[in-house]
Amino acid sequence: MSLPRARRDGLRVKETTDGRLAVYDEHAEQGHLLSPLCATVFHLADGHRTLTDLTTAATRAHPTADTTVLRLALTELNTAHLLDNPPSEPDNTPQPALRHIPATELHPPSRDRRGAGP
Repeated sequence: MSLPRARRDGLRVKETTDGRLAVYDEHAEQGHLLSPLCATVFHLADGHRTLTDLTTAATRAHPTADTTVLRLALTELNTAHLLDNPPSEPDNTPQPALRHIPATELHPPSRDRRGAGP
């Protein structure tokens, strides 16, 4: 299991007065402005905390945050290449909200009701 760890090399980081975090990636020559929650997750992701530990710590500053929101924040940080170690949590990942169901499962085969008595 890999524990999420925020990247530190090649980044210039500056906190803004409104709780956001400005991060400039010197390697990619690209800037990112993290929301207050993503900034908190970025600071907490030290490679030693599980998703549960991150959620517990993040809810101190962001009481409405839950595991789903933390996963989204980690996904965003990973997409922006701001994590050295992307998270992986075995067997406790939430099931997708949408799954494809064959039409035969949605509508049972119709029965011919002709000749069926009361």
